[in-house]
Amino acid sequence: MGASSVSGAVVDAPSGVNIPINIESVTQPVADTSRRVFQRASDGAHWYVEQWEDLFAEARHAALGANAHLGVADVLAALPSAKIVSDISGRLRVRTKSLKWQDQLAAQCSQVIGALPGIRQVDISALTGSILVHYDPASYPSSAALLEAVAGAQPGTVDSWAV
Repeated sequence: MGASSVSGAVVDAPSGVNIPINIESVTQPVADTSRRVFQRASDGAHWYVEQWEDLFAEARHAALGANAHLGVADVLAALPSAKIVSDISGRLRVRTKSLKWQDQLAAQCSQVIGALPGIRQVDISALTGSILVHYDPASYPSSAALLEAVAGAQPGTVDSWAV
């Protein structure tokens, strides 16, 4: 019967003749082919990821459109005319297209609104353009009063207000 070793092996033939085989000569082409296939697949996957990133960037740019130049004051001033989605005493949700895809602008608006007196919590989604404000009903008796206060807020002046 044949024996095997690290550098080579001996295979027993049915006729009882030992045939020496170099394992590296058999496994190396398979390993090389596997590496090439893996490299091509990973290169292809990387290409697709780059394509998706480009498409997402183009879609984001298209979604921003005319809103790309808006500032915090512009967004806040337009809130009284925004669509009111939910209006419960102490909780107001509005939607505005001007905040869609605007992560930084949404964060800035959240800070300004949150600094107003009587505001308990502000959550803004740049994905949907939704603004959820939890507020003290004693400070703002109606959603209109809250929206007017928000519209009048100036980004540079709210830092000095007491909450």
